[in-house]
Amino acid sequence: MVKVMSEELREAHAFAKLSFLKKEERIRKTILKCAQTLGTFSDNGILLPREVTQEVLARYTNTSREYVAHTLTHLIKEEIIRNRPKPLLVMDKTRL
Repeated sequence: MVKVMSEELREAHAFAKLSFLKKEERIRKTILKCAQTLGTFSDNGILLPREVTQEVLARYTNTSREYVAHTLTHLIKEEIIRNRPKPLLVMDKTRL
């Protein structure tokens, strides 16, 4: 029980820290956190699980799905992430 409560506190703290950032920064940091904790490392970068969708990112960062899509498009143009073939691939975590 204490372990579960501790994890929930950590998540709440991480979310509170994110809430002070601008929308794009929240999305970037969330993608990076997902990549580091849930991702699969490969030669090309870090592959995120298919469950990390635009809708999930939007809910976690308290933004709209449309804004997440806009931000992802921007990150794809900068060649920081790739979305084809799916799922998302973080190619440059230092610039993320």
